[in-house]
Amino acid sequence: MSDIDLTTVPPYPVYRLEVDAAGAVTLDGVPIAEGEGATEEAIDHVAAVLRDDGHDAVRVMAVTPEGTDRMVVEADGTTHLIVDQVHDGKMAIGNRRVSRRAVIASVVTVAGLVVIGAATPVAIALTRPTPTPTATIAPPPGAGEQLAVLAPPGYDQTAAWAVPIRSNTTPTFLPDERIAVTTEGGDLRLLDPDTGKTVWKGNGAPQGGNQLVATTIGGYDVLATARSGALTVWPLYVDDSTVDSVDYELPRGAEVSFLGTEPLIVLPDQTVGFVTADGITRQDIPVTARPVMTTDAGVIAVDDTTIFTITPDGDVSGVPYTRPEGAGPITSLSAADSDTLIIVWAPDAQKNVVGLVDVATGDLSAIADTRSASVRDDTTPLHAVDGTTLTYGSVWIRHGTSPSVRPLGTFTPTAITDTLVYGTDNRQAGWINVLDDQPQVSPFTTQELPLDPIAPSGITPAMAWIVADKVETTYLYALPRRNGPGDPNATPAP
Repeated sequence: MSDIDLTTVPPYPVYRLEVDAAGAVTLDGVPIAEGEGATEEAIDHVAAVLRDDGHDAVRVMAVTPEGTDRMVVEADGTTHLIVDQVHDGKMAIGNRRVSRRAVIASVVTVAGLVVIGAATPVAIALTRPTPTPTATIAPPPGAGEQLAVLAPPGYDQTAAWAVPIRSNTTPTFLPDERIAVTTEGGDLRLLDPDTGKTVWKGNGAPQGGNQLVATTIGGYDVLATARSGALTVWPLYVDDSTVDSVDYELPRGAEVSFLGTEPLIVLPDQTVGFVTADGITRQDIPVTARPVMTTDAGVIAVDDTTIFTITPDGDVSGVPYTRPEGAGPITSLSAADSDTLIIVWAPDAQKNVVGLVDVATGDLSAIADTRSASVRDDTTPLHAVDGTTLTYGSVWIRHGTSPSVRPLGTFTPTAITDTLVYGTDNRQAGWINVLDDQPQVSPFTTQELPLDPIAPSGITPAMAWIVADKVETTYLYALPRRNGPGDPNATPAP
């Protein structure tokens, strides 16, 4: 084939070629070659799969004990090694077109090394301004901005950084604490949590106020959002200057859940969809069951007695689970993580019972009674940025080791860090420490102020992030922690 513009190669599918230290090779987790002659076998296999799948060109991730490298392979075996190079202050995404045999031979070695060194930069280039030598480091964006409302107790009033974002949007905190926001111009950005500087860019953003979620597809990290008729995905592993989204068309009536490790497509008539690189694969679920999430094992669905696992191939297995005595019907289903279900039962009109159930064993690990209005059927978990605690409606939950469930009364959480929960009570910003014998809401202040305090969107012991307006612009403020009277973070963790 002739030279191609590598930025036009679709972000999906991606072939994952892995080489271990002994030289054994797998393609998308399937062993394909090992020992003497592994190089030749890997060459033939990769080329055959590419042709069978009917792709003109695909992205390939070459993973070895030394790290991960990127490439694009064309159907005729032409391979483009992608390297980042800097020349005279300009960044180029370099590539060279070499034989398929040469590139695989350089990847599949007994030592597991990847030799991608001296590629010559060609047509694909991203220019950046030549850096100006300076004796000081540029400050973060918006450093020193004052938050116009009262900061949470224990956090500074002056921002470590502040970034303008689109109004009426909610930041998304990734597992690595990077923050996804929508800019004023309507595009996605990933921000460094400590500096506020952009570390990744994406074209477009969630529509209609739909929430952005960090998840995976085929083992690759993505940002995703769902709207009527489509699942939209931005691949985080793509290193283009600005990453385009990919749409998966959804049938009428489809709903999307992001509770597990991958998106779950809930379709009408006891049918679910698995998201794959090539589209959505459908499978049936037991007639009695409600689907909860998609994990590495498959779709997890639950009825009154059994936890079902449905694989992408349609295999169904079931594990009975423990119900509390006199629990009543299930009113809400969710998940703390891929290993732990959250189940809410209603023994009567005034009370709910909230329990944590192990997906693999069906064991009930923690339970608590709450008021009936604590959890609605459409409630989704609110996870801590920095740990294994979350809130589910007005209920605090710790999963993993030492599981626990504790009610929060009428409190509405907006952010959580360990045992400290921030949010609102009667629309007033406050916080609760669930370790207290009888947890009570503490307001940010008892003073009459011109502007009411705003509960944070995310918080850790080191930083609080708050979305607030200032003179016709909406900002995400990062407020560093300070020690002083009234600092709730001074309370020791359990």
